[in-house]
Amino acid sequence: MKILHLRKSGGFYGVERMLVELGADSGARAHHVVAAILDDPGASRDFSDRAAARGIETVTFEASGRFSPALVAAIRNYLRREAIDLVHCHGWKADLVGWVARALGVGRRLPLVATIHGWHGAVQGDRKVRASEWLDAQVLRRGFDFVIANSSATYAEAEALGFARERLRVIHYGIAPLDWSPERIGAERAAVREKLGLRDETRLVICVGRLSPEKGHRFAIEAIRDLVRDEGLDVVLLVLGHGPERERLESLAKELGVERRVVLAGFTREVDAHLAAADVFFLPSLQEEFGQVTLEAYRLALPVAATRTWGIPDVVEDGVSGVLFEPGSSRAAADALRGLLADPHRAKALGAAGHARFLERFTSRVMVANHEKLYAELVG
Repeated sequence: MKILHLRKSGGFYGVERMLVELGADSGARAHHVVAAILDDPGASRDFSDRAAARGIETVTFEASGRFSPALVAAIRNYLRREAIDLVHCHGWKADLVGWVARALGVGRRLPLVATIHGWHGAVQGDRKVRASEWLDAQVLRRGFDFVIANSSATYAEAEALGFARERLRVIHYGIAPLDWSPERIGAERAAVREKLGLRDETRLVICVGRLSPEKGHRFAIEAIRDLVRDEGLDVVLLVLGHGPERERLESLAKELGVERRVVLAGFTREVDAHLAAADVFFLPSLQEEFGQVTLEAYRLALPVAATRTWGIPDVVEDGVSGVLFEPGSSRAAADALRGLLADPHRAKALGAAGHARFLERFTSRVMVANHEKLYAELVG
């Protein structure tokens, strides 16, 4: 089977990571092609470049505006001349143009699949985003052969919107295990902590994610303030990622008097090394359809404290493989962190359980097998 994945490319984030993992670790039954839709010639090509570096066939389509007839024509022509067996769309723009391109006719039966990676308009309060997501839901419900939800929460949302159960399935993300030896992990931990200027006894809490309101970083900073002020803990919060909230978060840390306890390190490709340096992985998101970065923490058996929201409980089993707390509460966040930092033995046990859960349910091999099973059903 030859599968074409359509995705509007705005950088390399969770969805793009999932697609690269899917294509690079695919079995013999499927050949994956990544198609990046670029808003303009100068748009980020990080997604297609990384896919190509992993040996995945790539193609790019340039577009302008919210809907481009030229883009639809280019995709339709590509589908007509290439031996594509199934189109898999990711995101509202890819869903729309993929649906229209097939509706115009490609000369053969061509199954159309989409993954709902999450709708954020309600949380962000953006009317344009909400309108786009409403349109997306109508197109998916009426025009697609099958829809994948990335978590049980996303599945429930789609079901509530009238999606037919027989054309809806949960397939979780997955990533490849990390083949680092204990010696390598120790060396990476020491190097990063030295770079950050941390003492041996300083506890490091790490957040990884785009600096945007729905990620809830403000509650992480407020929680650190509580732990330092009320408990006198020697703890530092390291935040990896960039985004529009950076200046606001810097101002908040200064206002709360913890600017020396909060490190906004920006974007880095050395996420695993920084995770190895940490004592707790912290996910304070207000909305997180899956929380793929949690899997990266689990690869290193890092204990996890995360919000009980959307798809997170699919990954983190409260009290077994991590600690869940209510979103939007700095007090709840501080309590979750306090419990893990105060009991290293329990934290280590939770991290080990998380690692075992990852190997059983959330590796890229599991993700590939689940996708290829669905593809075979639809193509066959």
